[in-house]
Amino acid sequence: EAEGRLQAKKRLVAYFKNGQKRWPAVNEAWFDFCVRMGASKDPMRNTPAMVQEFLASLSGHDSEIQHWANNTGVSEAGVSQTVDEIASLVQQRRGGHRVVVHLVGEAAVSEPLAAALVTRLASSSCCWVSWSPPDVPCRWVEIREAEKLLGHEFDVVALSCHPGLHADALGCCSGLVVGGGVFVILTPDWNAQKSKRKPLSPFTARVDKFLRQCPRVVVDDSGVVALEPGDDPEYWARPV
Repeated sequence: EAEGRLQAKKRLVAYFKNGQKRWPAVNEAWFDFCVRMGASKDPMRNTPAMVQEFLASLSGHDSEIQHWANNTGVSEAGVSQTVDEIASLVQQRRGGHRVVVHLVGEAAVSEPLAAALVTRLASSSCCWVSWSPPDVPCRWVEIREAEKLLGHEFDVVALSCHPGLHADALGCCSGLVVGGGVFVILTPDWNAQKSKRKPLSPFTARVDKFLRQCPRVVVDDSGVVALEPGDDPEYWARPV
């Protein structure tokens, strides 16, 4: 029970810190709130109730910030339900086949979901490749050192492409998954990021096109989770 409360607090804090990065106004308001309440500026040193109280105080800001403040990330129940659904689908495909699962959304809300999924799916060994350590008990390697893993194999490999896609790490990680294993890829919503001023690179566009064939878990900024089957309707139907 205590571990569950800690994980819920970490999800809340991760969601909150994402808001701080997106809107300078949130960061400024948080500092003013901490001075007024005599609280620590580090949200992890405060109670979840105090963080929630601050979020409730943002009602005077613009509508986008208010919408974000009223939806505090993926709930514990939402994480559990989504992990159950993905795990059920993965079990239909596991055997001699490798399975790719694509998690789409802001890192602050998709990484807790990925951590729960990796913990659930890894039967004996797992690996996480990213710029910073994950909150999950598995082997972690910094993304620019992914080649150190060559020659190893894992039941589950997670690659976080936040803040950007690392081609060498993607190539290395794709060869680390054992037969019947799972490759979890976390990315931003590249489609939403596309613009005339800053189009996707040709490589990123090709990777995005491939991943759209795979099952996708889309987590929006308000923490709403949607499980999409992918563009290949036969992905889950093929016999194993």
